[in-house]
Amino acid sequence: MPADQLQMDPLVERQWQLESMQLVNFGPFDGYHRLEFKTGFAQVPTTVISGDSGTGKSTIEDAFFEVMTRNGSYNSASNEGGRGGSLTSEKRSLIGYVRGKLEDVEDEEGRRQVQMLRDGHCNRWSAIVLGYRSDVKTTFSVAKLFWIAAGYTANSDIKQLRMTMFRDFDPRSLESIADANFTAERVRRVIGSDFRSFSQVDEFLTYVHRVLKVDEQGSGKEVMDLLGRIRSGSSFRSIDELFREQVLDRPATFEAASAAVASYREHHSAYERMREKQEKVSLLTEVREFSHERDEALEALDTGRAALAPALFDTWRRRVTLDLLKTRVGELTERKAQLERECEARRDERSRRDARLAELNAELAASGYTERLSQLDSMILRAQERLSSVRAASENLDREVTPHFGHLPTSEADFCALQERVSAFVEGYPQAHEECSAKHSSCVAQRVRLELQADELRSDLEYFQGHQSRIPRGLGEARERLAKASGIPAKSLPFVGELMEVVDEAWRLAIESVHGGLARTLLVDARDFERFSSSIDELRLRSRVTFRRVDVERSYDACAREGYLSEKLTFASDSPFGPWVRSVVCDEHHDALCVGSPRELGGEGRRVTINGQTRDGSRGAHGRDRSSEGIIGFDNSAQVERLTAELVKVSEEHQAAKAAEDAASKALSELVVRQASAERIARYDFREVDVASAHDELVHAQHQKDEFVRSSGRLERLAAQVKDARLQLEEAIKSLGGSERELQLVCDELTGVLGQRDELVAIEGAGERIEGTPPAFELLGRLGGKMLANHSAQDNLKSLGPIVEQVRRQVMELISRDVERERGLRARIERRLQEYQERWPDNRLGTEASSAPDYLVVLSQLEEEGFHLQKDAWFEHMLAWVKEDLIPLDVAFRDARESIDDRLEPINDILRTLPFGREGGRLEIVCRDSEKAEVREFRLLMRELLDYESHSDKAERDAYYRKAEQLIALIDPEDTRVEARRRRNDVLDRRRHVRLTARVIAPEHPDKPKAVYNMLASKSGGEVAEIVAFILGAALLYRLGQEGGSLPGFAPVLLDEGFIKADSRFTTRALSAWQGFGFQIIIAVPEEKFQSVVAKAQRVLHVVADPSRRSFVAQLDKVGPDLKERAG
Repeated sequence: MPADQLQMDPLVERQWQLESMQLVNFGPFDGYHRLEFKTGFAQVPTTVISGDSGTGKSTIEDAFFEVMTRNGSYNSASNEGGRGGSLTSEKRSLIGYVRGKLEDVEDEEGRRQVQMLRDGHCNRWSAIVLGYRSDVKTTFSVAKLFWIAAGYTANSDIKQLRMTMFRDFDPRSLESIADANFTAERVRRVIGSDFRSFSQVDEFLTYVHRVLKVDEQGSGKEVMDLLGRIRSGSSFRSIDELFREQVLDRPATFEAASAAVASYREHHSAYERMREKQEKVSLLTEVREFSHERDEALEALDTGRAALAPALFDTWRRRVTLDLLKTRVGELTERKAQLERECEARRDERSRRDARLAELNAELAASGYTERLSQLDSMILRAQERLSSVRAASENLDREVTPHFGHLPTSEADFCALQERVSAFVEGYPQAHEECSAKHSSCVAQRVRLELQADELRSDLEYFQGHQSRIPRGLGEARERLAKASGIPAKSLPFVGELMEVVDEAWRLAIESVHGGLARTLLVDARDFERFSSSIDELRLRSRVTFRRVDVERSYDACAREGYLSEKLTFASDSPFGPWVRSVVCDEHHDALCVGSPRELGGEGRRVTINGQTRDGSRGAHGRDRSSEGIIGFDNSAQVERLTAELVKVSEEHQAAKAAEDAASKALSELVVRQASAERIARYDFREVDVASAHDELVHAQHQKDEFVRSSGRLERLAAQVKDARLQLEEAIKSLGGSERELQLVCDELTGVLGQRDELVAIEGAGERIEGTPPAFELLGRLGGKMLANHSAQDNLKSLGPIVEQVRRQVMELISRDVERERGLRARIERRLQEYQERWPDNRLGTEASSAPDYLVVLSQLEEEGFHLQKDAWFEHMLAWVKEDLIPLDVAFRDARESIDDRLEPINDILRTLPFGREGGRLEIVCRDSEKAEVREFRLLMRELLDYESHSDKAERDAYYRKAEQLIALIDPEDTRVEARRRRNDVLDRRRHVRLTARVIAPEHPDKPKAVYNMLASKSGGEVAEIVAFILGAALLYRLGQEGGSLPGFAPVLLDEGFIKADSRFTTRALSAWQGFGFQIIIAVPEEKFQSVVAKAQRVLHVVADPSRRSFVAQLDKVGPDLKERAG
């Protein structure tokens, strides 16, 4: 997680000090140990860790760096020979500390014997907890928990949990869960949720460094690295070396030089490639000619393939169809206009004939003939209407009667008999409906019952197919819920029945009768029992489950007894619960003697017959469902077979029940329909359906009209003229109707064609637009045009499908020819490209014909650029290199020098605030430039390259090129020779271009130094320690972002015995220097050096080891007499 995304509480603290360290099983500190360091914000605290060599002083400091750094900072240089001998790198590792690695010894035969305080035969855990306290009384705990499984011996096998919290934390609270790897969730259950855990070490350190003010300037890692180097007490030959190694950063000139060299090599390669250009032109020209021919073949091939592309081919087909539809629209529009003229002429003719008929009808009406004839016609019309109505009613009634009550009667007497049958049915309908409904309901209930039974059988079958044991589904599902609630795997919660198998099936009924209750008991490991019980309490189970605690670590001795049920059972050997089950079943209180008949049930002890009757003294029991296979056994194949057979049987019964339900539903529906028909039949009267009487009435009316017409002479002839005129009118109407129908057909076809045209136009508008006329369109149009010629639009529309398929086949033939042509040209091109690669290998270019354009680009560049222009261009690139890469290198070179002054200034400001030496002077760091010949050569070459004018002549350009080569030779990172690396470091490392000295001045006379320090090798150990303490203290204070002499935000500084290499006078002054900077000093010293530092100590932590080489810590405060006695 990035630092700027960390969510932290507001930090108001000014300084953090290390208050305590808690160790659990770390190094020689076996078990729990707590170390209290001296803290105090009114005065600078100092804690001394003393003890004999080999007792574990450096282990305490190693524990600090294990928590505060990424990979730890183990003091491998410390020599703690003492009782355990000097420490090896194997011991000073995380796995060595977790296991409590001791020095190996040799047995009598000289073989190496590994010694550990905590061996690998069981799981082990360790813990380091650093307790910090701020000046505003804030407590911040930083912890690392380690866990390693039995048998593992590598650092990578150690599981770690990193934690922080703003309160005290006692790692002993986690002892109860140390049987398994520590996880945040498991820890949270024990100590609550007021802590943060970190899965990534970088996230952990970023957060810790930010909280503890180690990372004030974004340099937490550098600060901890500096603290590690300070602790090791490294020796330095000079002030220069001290500053280069500890204070000054590596300058950016190295990166800038590497970038400049890499860019230069690209320009240099371009110069070398110029000579090859002319030789490539000839070969690539031939490639270009073949490529042009191949491009033509590919273009024709692409045109053919594009023509067959679904989108384009469909577009062409739509456009052809659209053109034909437009032509057909024109034809139909013209025919429509012609028919409209014909219809207009025929309407005029009909009007004339209609007028003639009106004249004749008027004359005939004046004679009274028409009125009488109209009356007779009206009589005939009424008779016709009645006959039509009676026929319709008769047909409707026949549809009601025939399906349910036989044929429709034709006489009134038969109709009355039908009405009586219908009435009798209507009266008996309620009872019949009730009986049918009851039968239907019974069938539905039977079907539903069988469906539920089938679902239950199917669920049981699926459950047993997914499991191996005979445990019923209800108990198995209850176990799954219990396992989920408790967090214990279901396989770790077996039922007793799953751990036994019947050997003699003849006795299964007896075994199930005796042990059926025990078989349903759920077994829980005693170690998980309490957690299991508390976690399942709120569950609501459909089945009651009996469970029992079993101590699986205990050994159980039990064996089957001859003649008893236990002899007819076998037990699971791969389960930790198996021995317990065997012991319980074989126990005399659970086991039963097998007897051959009920007469043998009498006697002492529990007895059972093969049929399952049991007796125990005066108590007995009998009875069990023989159809059940029971729940005891490893295998449930019998249950699966039984459930499968039952499911097949129930499915067959369900099909029969469904058929019966359908039949009952059909009968009920038919009864309801018949009732509705009966109600409609009852409403009819015989006259309403008497077709014979209605027909006789029509015949009579027509006869009266015929008699009237025959009795009138002239009037009859006039009526004949009216009839003839009416026929002519009807013929005119018929002709008009024919023309109008044809017009309607033309209009309908025109509407359809217009609809198709508009639909295609809409599709064209919504689809991908094809601008212009692509070659593929031209090809399809040319081939299709030949086939569409000399045919009408109507005929072409009808045969358009075959025409389109023929065009498709012709295009495919053209594609085949173009493929062969392209293949031959491709082979020629590839032979030329292979020749090119043999002469001028280039991994960026392939040898396939598809790579030809890349070669033609090269050819085009070669033809367009002459040698002189190419060299000019190359020189322009060189000038661009100067601007883009050399100028940044020059800037970095100058900035690196300025950064040295920028770093020294705040350090000197800090040093001016602290008295140095016995006379209380001030230490000052002086920086002076000191360049070697290679640096002067580099600066001269840089100046000449940067000042060059681009219009110089050829000779000057050649000289310029040589100077660039000389510069590159000075800074080339790829030159791995020792001398070249030394020269490059001398040129680019600006820290080597200055000479740093330390001088002591009096504040009132800054220009008159009292002493000057340069080479430290000639100084005494005490003087060096004091100077190093002042310089590194100021540098550390600067790193921690506390300039101007204020307190450092992160106070602890750990010093090892390497710091104490002088007499007590200088050691005391060096410690005073560290204290003057405001740091909390924690220093580890051997027993013989104790007196030199005790004067500055406010607390002593004395480390001792017992004969088993386990270490312990005793705290001694300065105010006690013990410390004075030890100091003496």
